[in-house]
Amino acid sequence: MAPDVLAVLIGSFELIVLLILLSMPVLLTILHVMLLSWFGKNRLNPRMTEARLLSGLAQLENQSKSRRDEDMSPSIHYDRVGRKHAFQPE
Repeated sequence: MAPDVLAVLIGSFELIVLLILLSMPVLLTILHVMLLSWFGKNRLNPRMTEARLLSGLAQLENQSKSRRDEDMSPSIHYDRVGRKHAFQPE
């Protein structure tokens, strides 16, 4: 390759890299502001998170208890998918 062609290729590559490096602080600042605005609305409050988890746990316990009570009943049968069927003696 001629030195002029090599200089043009390296020079254009250097300009592209320089443009990327110079634009990175601006892009990172914009990304930072966007993330702060998005996560600022969804801040994790430990007490609210604990209340939500306890509420979900209580709901699961109630579902389990009702399911257990229904399983004790001889007239209801669950298939493998979890659908209820009335037990019909033969």
